[in-house]
Amino acid sequence: KSGSRQVDFFVVTSVRAQLQEQKELRGPVQGGANGRWKVKDRSGAWILFERAENPIEQVIATKNALNDAMEKYQRKSGASVPMALSGKYYKQFDTVVVAWPFLDPASEIRADSQKARVRGYADAVRSLTADSLASSWDLDHWKKFAEYMNLTPVALREAVDGAVFEAKRRIEIVLVRAES
Repeated sequence: KSGSRQVDFFVVTSVRAQLQEQKELRGPVQGGANGRWKVKDRSGAWILFERAENPIEQVIATKNALNDAMEKYQRKSGASVPMALSGKYYKQFDTVVVAWPFLDPASEIRADSQKARVRGYADAVRSLTADSLASSWDLDHWKKFAEYMNLTPVALREAVDGAVFEAKRRIEIVLVRAES
């Protein structure tokens, strides 16, 4: 769609929801909420991060687009879908840049923790069950919204391993053909 954003991961548990923008970061990084990020290469030199878009700006733009889609879905669905608790749906889910495989301890990230956080993968996973985040939606609302958005539910192994995802899709195609 025109103006649409790609969502890397949107994870929903019984206690919180989390929008994740995953970035493969090998080594220390420097950056903030605005401007280009830098990565320290193996020689120790700081080089510009390969992607032109700032990861925090990217995940915040995705958060706002997701909020707009949630508002549209609520208007279309009416009373069967609760309105946001505090005016905006984006307050009902975490917004996180996830450093894969981990966030190097020598990294220097300056970010507004109210808009988005930067975490290593293990920390992001731990945060999914840490404390509850208030939401007007329960798991059933999230599932129906995912269907409305034509999202593909996947198991964790499929989400983090493209080969597993592709193998499952090929098996599904074979099964559909066998049923025909």
